[in-house]
Amino acid sequence: MGTLDFLDSLEAPAATAISIPLRDVMPDPKQPRTRYREIDGNVSVEGRDHIKNLAKSIADQGLLQPITVREVDGGYMIVMGECRWRAFVLNQEEGIPGHEAIPAFVRNDMSPAKLRLAQLAENLNRDDLTDLEVAHFVKETLEENPELKKSELGAIMRQNSQYISRILALLNPKWSDVVDSGMISFASLLEQYRALPEKVRAEVKTKVQAEGRSKITSTDLKKARDGMKAPGRVSVDPELARSVDQMLEANTPKGEHYHPPKTQFTDAGITTPIIPSGVENVNAGLIDKRTLRITARQLKMLVEKSAVTGKEKGLMVELILPVEDLKRMHKKIGGKLPETDSLLQAAFMDQLNSI
Repeated sequence: MGTLDFLDSLEAPAATAISIPLRDVMPDPKQPRTRYREIDGNVSVEGRDHIKNLAKSIADQGLLQPITVREVDGGYMIVMGECRWRAFVLNQEEGIPGHEAIPAFVRNDMSPAKLRLAQLAENLNRDDLTDLEVAHFVKETLEENPELKKSELGAIMRQNSQYISRILALLNPKWSDVVDSGMISFASLLEQYRALPEKVRAEVKTKVQAEGRSKITSTDLKKARDGMKAPGRVSVDPELARSVDQMLEANTPKGEHYHPPKTQFTDAGITTPIIPSGVENVNAGLIDKRTLRITARQLKMLVEKSAVTGKEKGLMVELILPVEDLKRMHKKIGGKLPETDSLLQAAFMDQLNSI
């Protein structure tokens, strides 16, 4: 359901607008849009320009759509239509006749969750909210209405639940240094920033500040990604590689089979040879390095037999794991799962390096 469909669904078929004195109407302090109000409730400079234009339109053409309110403590709190109400107040202050009371639908039948969705839908339909405004509103709405699902919020916004998670990341204390300072104000930009290694993120911030800028841009992040060192190219001696493949096949334990990679080796020219695979009995005088592909069980056996101590020069272990296994390992070492799986590898390595 889109925002217009949702707003249409809020209109009660038998509802009749009544005229309510402006003095009896109050704005909702939890309204998602904050740019049109200062902290004390007064209209900001930016908001006043918008409301002036709306007030002139209402004075010329009348109020085309009544506001929606609910009864609260002997008065009425706005559900939808705060800007229209403020425009009415402005016209009244300027002495324009016919603005002492405002037409309104009274809706006392809406649940708190539906009220919040209605406010969000109205603002999305009539005016763009900042990502940070949406994030604060979504967070408060989910906390106050635990029965409400991210997918329901996403449906109103024509987004999926992953989008809601990205929006909420703006309120994560981990990113407060760039969000609270205003260096990043868009959820999509923060997602790109989060995907960078910690060291690169620090370099981006330092560069932006050194240039006297207050905002991190997508160009900054693209340059940071492009500047990250790519893995070095591996060169292979074709003849030596074929000899190693034959030796591996000959030394494979009974019942097992060795199959060389489908992608065959190509001559890289005259260079220092590095062999892509090998076994323990390869003559160390033939090559400088060997790469072993072994299972976790085999690695454990090598450690138990003190064959691997962790002090071997250049020793690296490559793990190829399903995402769910990596999540389990991450939690086992005390890590907190990131918002998206794309950040899982970086989060795992950060946690592992911190132990």
